[in-house]
Amino acid sequence: MSSRLIVPELTKRRVRELASQRRRIDKRGLTEFRPVTIERSVIPQADGSALVHIGHTKAIAGVKIDLGQPYPDMPNAGVLAVNVELMPLASPTFEPGPPDERAVEVARIVDRTIREGKMLDLEELVIMPGREVYLIFVDAYLVDHDGNMIDACVLASIAALLDATMREAIVSEGKAKLIDEREPLPIRHYPLTATICRISDTLIVDPTLEEEETAEARITIGFDEEDRICMMQHSIGTLRYGELYQAINISREAVSRLREDLRKVFPDAR
Repeated sequence: MSSRLIVPELTKRRVRELASQRRRIDKRGLTEFRPVTIERSVIPQADGSALVHIGHTKAIAGVKIDLGQPYPDMPNAGVLAVNVELMPLASPTFEPGPPDERAVEVARIVDRTIREGKMLDLEELVIMPGREVYLIFVDAYLVDHDGNMIDACVLASIAALLDATMREAIVSEGKAKLIDEREPLPIRHYPLTATICRISDTLIVDPTLEEEETAEARITIGFDEEDRICMMQHSIGTLRYGELYQAINISREAVSRLREDLRKVFPDAR
């Protein structure tokens, strides 16, 4: 089966026609996200979790925290590992088996957003330098796909980390062990992303599936709460310099509005 959903050419033509008139098939504004909802603590067995809806696109993320050895080249930092799975029930183009290139790309974007956005202070996750650190596992699952899986998985992962708590560690006889006392993760910043597509020379935010399949170019840009760019991923097509500059400004404003939705659930996410 093709990795891309076959959208009827008539629908694509209509999407292009509307975009040339600076309109959209679902009547949203060009820079407007679909309705966003965030639910926290949806997986009781996880150390933190969140369920996110962006329109009809749905992603769920869970965080698991354990103890282990640091990376050899980063002995004084905790370990962050991100995984993304595209569930076969979410779309007829998703198949069981190893992650395909789309899942790998989304996982890298989520990872870079967290790392380059300096969300976690990894140095505070060290228990014994070079020997024992906290391991932070973030697993995101796309369970309904109606476009813009990237922002949905990023938002679900960020919300799950904000929801997470870790068990305190104590060192006894040269070994670390976890106790029942819990504390929040060392959160430093609150990065989020906005994905922009170009259709008929018009830039739009949060593309639906029909818009994604019609787009000539796509870029995802991440910002922290101080409006600093922390991540940029140019996925398909090309953007001229003026379009890139415009996309940065559009995505900055879109992320700012998206952060308001995050604050409704996590008031500290400035």
